[in-house]
Order: sequence, then structure tokens, then C-alpha cells
Amino acid sequence: MSTKLTKLQIPAKFHRNHLANTSTTDSGKALIDYALKILDMGTLGNLDVLDIGCGVRFAQTIINHQLSIKSYAGIDIDEEMVDMLQERLGDKDPRFSFYHINIWNDLYNQTGVPFTELGKLPVEDRYDVIWLFSVFTHLNPDDSRHMLKLMSKHLSPGGKLLFTTHINDEITKDSNSGFVDYFPDEPLKAAVYSRATMDKMLDDNGWKVEFFKENTPEHFIADHYICTLA
Repeated sequence: MSTKLTKLQIPAKFHRNHLANTSTTDSGKALIDYALKILDMGTLGNLDVLDIGCGVRFAQTIINHQLSIKSYAGIDIDEEMVDMLQERLGDKDPRFSFYHINIWNDLYNQTGVPFTELGKLPVEDRYDVIWLFSVFTHLNPDDSRHMLKLMSKHLSPGGKLLFTTHINDEITKDSNSGFVDYFPDEPLKAAVYSRATMDKMLDDNGWKVEFFKENTPEHFIADHYICTLA
């Protein structure tokens, strides 16, 4: 019989999104509050959420702040972290599940398979909200297009996609493609798109832009989009 946790302890090595002078759960709570406000979808208690590139922040925030949520599925390329989260949380609370995805990324995982060769995400369900924080910020255009294609199969009717990215129209002066890998010596540390390029990728893969806003540091969030299926 499962028992809901009241405290989730996470080893320090997994806190990759930790911000100076801010606890993981404080920044996580601020992001959740802001996301719910701009999504205009009520509370997490009514939502099935898919978090791609999940890390540990939101799972720990939901548990440690005792936030209500209908269900939460997290996908990440860090297999050790996924196994830890499934053991410490997913196996104890049926609302939570975690899935490893072994895809190549120049910054995070140079032993995986090319993402464009992956035919599906490691989940079967549809979700009210799909969100990705700091994922498109590290994807090249081919992988971004493929991510948009795969995610469209997992959004519930009336659901919304929220993701962060780096948008800078100044790059069109130096790049005809509308994309720049901003730090070439550290591949995909900062994947930067023009607004037109990102909008076209969304449109080509069946998404409709409902909302775009430039970065808001007070909410710990980069440039961000909200989309629905077209």
C-alpha cells in the first residue's frame, strides 16, 4: 500500500538548476505559481502534467510544499537521477512516475542515440499540461522540430504546452538560418533562435502560439511560449 511522502530529500549532486541564494523548492514554487497564472488552468490538483527535462526541482517542490496535483510524469536523460526519483517517490506515490530517455545532446549526454531517430516519447498518456524548462534552450533546430512533433501526440484536448527558449532577433544579422549556437566552444550551452524561426517550427508541427513573453528574471524563467494544438 502506497504512502504519500511529506518530505523528499534529494542528493545535492542532482540539483543542476540550483540558483544562488535561492532554495530549489523556493524557485520551484515561484515557477509553478507563475506557470499556473499564465496558463490560466486553475490549480495543479486538477491537472495531469508531463515535465520533459524534469530534473528534481518540481517533484521536490510539490512534495515539500504539499501541493495538490492530479498526476506528474517526468522525463529526463539522467538515468541515475530518474532511478532515484522513481525509487524515492514514484514507487511510493502513484501520482508520480519517472522515465529515462537516452538521447544524444552535445551538452548533457554524448552517449545517447540521435533524438531524431526516436519514434516516440517513453509515455503513453495524454496530459493537460506539457512543460519544458531549460530544454529548447539546449536543442539544435532538428531536435527542436522533432520534440514538437513527438509532444503533439501527448497533449489532451484543451491542453497547453509551456516551454522556455532563447529568442534574439539580432542573430538574423549573422545567421540566415535563424539559429545560433551561442557558445561554439561549449556546444548547445545556449541555443538561440529568432522569433520567426521558432514560430515557423511551431506552425510546421501543428502548434498554435497563444502567448509569448520575454524572460522574467523575477520568476526564474527565460523567454517563454504557451501553445495549443492548431
